[in-house]
Amino acid sequence: MKNLFYLLIVLPIITLQSCVDQNTPETTFSLINNSSVDIILKPYSRNRGSNGELIGGYTNADIININNGERMSITREQRDNRTFYSIRNVDSIRVIFNNRKIAVLICDDWPDMANCNTIFRGDSNNSHIITENDYNNSEDCNDNCD
Repeated sequence: MKNLFYLLIVLPIITLQSCVDQNTPETTFSLINNSSVDIILKPYSRNRGSNGELIGGYTNADIININNGERMSITREQRDNRTFYSIRNVDSIRVIFNNRKIAVLICDDWPDMANCNTIFRGDSNNSHIITENDYNNSEDCNDNCD
């Protein structure tokens, strides 16, 4: 009787739990540093209420370091809207250039972010290029960019 119970009840449950959807499409996102200096990206997701209104505070995503002339690529499931970042809904990014200059990018077009800088969601090629022009247009922070 125990064997019959195991075969009819427990085994199908274990089998279903171990199934992996092999057909989930994936996308590779790339951040490219074409500036002349190393960069640090500090992404954040500002806390929002149930209607999308800002309620104060934020959540940090993992910090990203990219040396000049390098590319950082990450592969995610297409249904996962994290793109480049370790958390969802990143809407604020501090781009720190060699701890000398900083650019603060904010996206208020939440939640679709279609009108925001491509650093938030990527361009049509799922990438974003940080350029020398970005460096030149950033603000001096005198080695105190944190």
